[in-house]
Amino acid sequence: MKYIISENIGFQVQNVEEAKLFYENVFGFKQPEKSFVNEVGFRTDNNNIFLFEGDTNLGPVMEVFVEELEKAKQHLVENGCA
Repeated sequence: MKYIISENIGFQVQNVEEAKLFYENVFGFKQPEKSFVNEVGFRTDNNNIFLFEGDTNLGPVMEVFVEELEKAKQHLVENGCA
């Protein structure tokens, strides 16, 4: 099974504005002038980071591309993913 990790990483946070200020003030990340998503997004040299609101901090949410979704799901479940 071939998995391709995208450059997109999402973080679910309780307070998007507070998290946005953290990424801007601590890491020095800048938002692009135009965004095509509802989340707050930052571009780095290697990744696109998105902040989206939610009740729980899920940690990083990776985006993975596969050719056959059902086969990939079965492979992951067989190897301990829930």
